[in-house]
Amino acid sequence: TLFLARSALAFHVPLLPRQHHHHDALMTNPLQMTMDDGDAPSDMDDSAYDSRQDLLDVAKSLKDEFGPLIIDSKAQEKLKSVVGELEKNSEPPVDTEGMIGDWTLLCSTASTEKFMGIDTSNLPFFNADIVKDIRSTLNKSLQVQQKIKLGDSGEISRVDHVIQYMPPNELSAFTSALPDALQSLNINPLEVTKEEVILVHKADVESTIPFINTKLALESIVLNIAGKSQYLEPEGADLLGVNVPFGEFLNSGSFDTTYVDDELRISRSKVGVVDQLRVFVREASTKTVVVEETEEPVADAEIVDAPSDVEDEGTNGDDEVADEPVAEVDDSDDEADDSDVDAPSDVEGSD
Repeated sequence: TLFLARSALAFHVPLLPRQHHHHDALMTNPLQMTMDDGDAPSDMDDSAYDSRQDLLDVAKSLKDEFGPLIIDSKAQEKLKSVVGELEKNSEPPVDTEGMIGDWTLLCSTASTEKFMGIDTSNLPFFNADIVKDIRSTLNKSLQVQQKIKLGDSGEISRVDHVIQYMPPNELSAFTSALPDALQSLNINPLEVTKEEVILVHKADVESTIPFINTKLALESIVLNIAGKSQYLEPEGADLLGVNVPFGEFLNSGSFDTTYVDDELRISRSKVGVVDQLRVFVREASTKTVVVEETEEPVADAEIVDAPSDVEDEGTNGDDEVADEPVAEVDDSDDEADDSDVDAPSDVEGSD
């Protein structure tokens, strides 16, 4: 849970003065996570297509090696480089419709190797094999989603950051440098299968030029836990919920969407002096589809008159229902009754 709370801080946007920051790579031209490449936009030129493919290849490779939160400085620079190329070779988005849906974080440079101003990459302890193994296991057990939702007005009104952690069951999952007696030690007695910290934000799109800028205000925090133990729900249940007062004043921030297509999205933000870069892939089942209503009748639903020689399902054999004369209708009935269908004369009355 402490690991989840620390990871959640990387995706919380604190109060910052509004600023339209221009990134070096942009100065020249103001995934259910299946891990496939997805379809590039049909109108994308060759340079943008190649840049998009390079980004996907690099991002997937870095995720396999480091998990979604990249803390290695060289890996961060590699990601920033390929992202910058795609941003440079493509036009910035102006339509927010493409942002709607559930997005899974492929990788991010939101975390940093510096702790309290100290570069931990130069400290022997932080580079010890056992520490690297533990950090890698925790990172790879983490999944982050960003869920962007529409409000009643048809505009983006809510953004949820969902940080999921799937804890291992045995101590050996963290490192193999342990005595045999400790390898199979159960560190998950409650059989927790998933922990979620959900950061619920009120959202508002403030501008679309030069990029789509979305302002967030933290409204509540929810802790959800699922497990196989008799004390836990298999599908998960909310164990804790905290409303955050004055979120618009004390816990707000914003992010820019610098690229988006049907399967891939890039967002940038800034906390203090730290630039945050995130690459998302869309969950396959959450792509927004706009269905236009039509008043044309459905052909298959057209009501037709049954033929007079329809077989009686209540009889045995092939006997046909005999034709019976239709009872005459009194002409004095109101016009409102003209649409009523006349019952056959052999139908039993209700009296």
